[in-house]
Amino acid sequence: MSTTQQAGCGCVEAPAPAPSPRLETLVPIAVVIAAGCEPCAERMVKRALDEGASPRDVRKTLGIVADLRRRDCLAEAVGADVIARMERPLARGLETLEAERIVERVRERYAGIAVGGADGCGCSPTGAATSTTRQLARELGYEEDELARVPDEANLGLGCGAPVELLGLRAGETVLDLGSGGGLDAILAAPQVGPEGKVIGVDMTPEMIERARGNVRRANLPWVEFRLGRLERLPLPDRSVDAVTSNCVINLVPDKGQVFREIARVLRPGGRLVISDIVRTGALPGPVERDILAWVGCVAGALEREEYFSQVRRAGLTGLEVLRERDLAGLAEGLLPDELVRRLRQAGVGLDDLRGKLHSVTFRARRR
Repeated sequence: MSTTQQAGCGCVEAPAPAPSPRLETLVPIAVVIAAGCEPCAERMVKRALDEGASPRDVRKTLGIVADLRRRDCLAEAVGADVIARMERPLARGLETLEAERIVERVRERYAGIAVGGADGCGCSPTGAATSTTRQLARELGYEEDELARVPDEANLGLGCGAPVELLGLRAGETVLDLGSGGGLDAILAAPQVGPEGKVIGVDMTPEMIERARGNVRRANLPWVEFRLGRLERLPLPDRSVDAVTSNCVINLVPDKGQVFREIARVLRPGGRLVISDIVRTGALPGPVERDILAWVGCVAGALEREEYFSQVRRAGLTGLEVLRERDLAGLAEGLLPDELVRRLRQAGVGLDDLRGKLHSVTFRARRR
């Protein structure tokens, strides 16, 4: 692309600097390139960053893009046909912004849970196991003797199933726990693979990673480790694990298909997964659909059941089998954040309105 000066733009003869990943998140680079004035646009974005713009600030970003389109350099460089071609990449970029906004809210919420200042899917706001979280864990399928072997600080009441016991782990295997939280499932997997094996937990929240590491030290399990990372970009090499588990986390990720593709990438041929998650089995009430806390609380982000399983299959995972399934309404009082329950009631939505519309499922599948 030429960087010669254009009227009203102020661009100078110089190679355009490569956009950083942060810039790609904030403004669709395809739009910038189509405008014919990349250096000018990048300066505007950097200025917005200096003023405090972030992936969560969708309105400010919309303003940046609108400003771009009003610029003389844009008007003179492109015609209506090019502007029309911008619409699709612009929509994709704004969709990315919205997804990042959700991710940031999830990260903030679970950071608060990790330090004991917020509640999540059934989490005790004290940040440690209580009689309520232990009772919920038993209802989900955990055995009393399992819970007795785990530090109380690891049981945050954040799951919707008990997947580890169904993995059939063997000594010497490597198992990956996606969204490992306080380390409950990773700690339960550790004795099954033994010191000759390895347990790796991945979580995107630094506060959760620190909490889980402390719990593992207390449990004296040096073959368990935790890595900071996103489920859409797992910090592991190809074909490096024998088994994958996750407990009520993938529903929190906007791009679930990418998570399943990453699972397929890191599993060795013939490797298996057992995952517990929440799926939709009916239309949710409007106030639930629109509430960001309902996403953070494991509800609004749930995919329709068949679409969820279709994404599993499209990632190349086969032999899908549902092992357990139950209506979430029976567990909702314990699973949903108290604040979300209050907000839904204020909007005229009770827990009975969710009956038959959300299910907790535990399923297995394999990599070819």
